[in-house]
Amino acid sequence: MLRHIAPGRGIPIYVNTGRATLKQLQEEGELDNAEKFNLIPVTDTCTYVTSILERLDGVVMTNSGKWAHYAPGNIGVSVAFGDMEDCVRSAAAGRVVRGVR
Repeated sequence: MLRHIAPGRGIPIYVNTGRATLKQLQEEGELDNAEKFNLIPVTDTCTYVTSILERLDGVVMTNSGKWAHYAPGNIGVSVAFGDMEDCVRSAAAGRVVRGVR
């Protein structure tokens, strides 16, 4: 999916994962271009629990129902819910985008 997004554009995409998965992705070279796409891996925690997000203004888009439920109360953000493709397209556009295929 990231192949279709222009590098260096948009806002950060935080990806939560476990350390074993992160290590595997690194070993396979899957994250070699992560910085070009503003992809920020977050390991063994969630961005609604730990102060990781760089900005808390505006809307944060997620594909996680759990994140959408807890983030407003825990870190005070407004949430837009969408599928993974909507999230990636929204990050690239810098605004909420839904259903564009």
